[in-house]
Amino acid sequence: MVRFWISGLMLLTLSRTIMCVKSEQNGIHPRRSSVLCAFNLPIDRREVIAKTVASIVAGVSSLSVPAPAEANVAMAAISQKYPFVAYGIKADSSPALNPTLKPVPSDRFVKDIVATIGSKGGAVWLGEHHNSANDHSFQADFIEKSFEQRRKTFSGNAPPMAIGLEQVQVKYQPVLDDFIMGKISEETMRKEVEWEKRWSWPFEAYRPVFSKAKQLGIQLVALNVNYEDLVEVEKAGLPGLAPDRLKAYIKDPRGFAEFAGPLSFKTYVDYVISPSYDMHQAMGILNYSVSGEKLENEMSFRNFFSGRVLWDEGMASAAETWTSANPGGLLVGLVGADHVKFSKGIPGRYARMVKAERDNITVMLNPTLIDTRPSGSVSNVMYSDSSQDPDRITLQLRYVKDGIDPSQIRAPESTGGVLPLADYIVLSNYVQSIV
Repeated sequence: MVRFWISGLMLLTLSRTIMCVKSEQNGIHPRRSSVLCAFNLPIDRREVIAKTVASIVAGVSSLSVPAPAEANVAMAAISQKYPFVAYGIKADSSPALNPTLKPVPSDRFVKDIVATIGSKGGAVWLGEHHNSANDHSFQADFIEKSFEQRRKTFSGNAPPMAIGLEQVQVKYQPVLDDFIMGKISEETMRKEVEWEKRWSWPFEAYRPVFSKAKQLGIQLVALNVNYEDLVEVEKAGLPGLAPDRLKAYIKDPRGFAEFAGPLSFKTYVDYVISPSYDMHQAMGILNYSVSGEKLENEMSFRNFFSGRVLWDEGMASAAETWTSANPGGLLVGLVGADHVKFSKGIPGRYARMVKAERDNITVMLNPTLIDTRPSGSVSNVMYSDSSQDPDRITLQLRYVKDGIDPSQIRAPESTGGVLPLADYIVLSNYVQSIV
């Protein structure tokens, strides 16, 4: 069985022809996406990612040039009464390929999500920018409002609620439990989960989330793969990890392998993961593991890809374990936007695991054009790092049917379906981003 799913991944072939759909105010225009990068910064992998985050994985940023006039409309709506505005994404796989954004009243957003989750329970994934204090402030606000709304909905007897954290590795779950129970201080918790070493993004931006969890008594759930295990995969692929460790993250080997089969997943890989690898390679940082360890040879795409899917599968599995153990419970997952967008990261894997027994909602926080295009392809485009104009972002990815002749890729009848960016996007204005 183990050999079966490893072979399936190793034989995964990726098409380099991708069509993306860009939303505009007056219509939808298919454009061929670029997967080229223009970076050449041979620095330590973790250091260079942190230093260049503003231009590569930008969050809500302070623009150095005036924003487009229409961008001010959304921001004005935020500042008048609510610190955020929300939009639902309606995907469109018809020949028109015309996805649309539907405004969701801010005073209804949390209520609608809580109502959708209902008594079935499930997960809400908030795709963040790690450097954005704005994103984390929204997360804390969303968590508090969801907690309060669930108490009202269930007349004070709501099922459990938890916060899933990509920022903490699963080996440190006991530390998070001790923190919520008041056995250790915030400072001790930070030290024992090795925050600065294993996550590195400033804890101060995340403090509102931890403070709110402690105040409300909401369980914190570690989601991330232990770096000791991820490093072994980055060195030698999935076969490099001991079988008992693989089983800890991949509990359904057949489902894990089958998830990689459809053309929709190959489209996702080519649009999201392959360009990320190209960017890392051009930056000269594939000679280092995620932990900063110097590798003997540059990391191959096979190993990079294997690490990424192990990461996503492991976090989805940790979330599924909690929601299965807590019927009707709601887990709010705080994870990077790259793990949420276009459904084939954590959310798609979680959906595969829970089938239709629980709900699964995705929210992209303050998405930018950079977030929704292949890594490195639009970094030099004006306003590409601004989240203030949602009409500019890519709302869905089109994938084609099996066996389509390359000359017929653009034909409407060749469309196999679309991958929506998310269920919702949120634009917020709590605080500015930090690096």
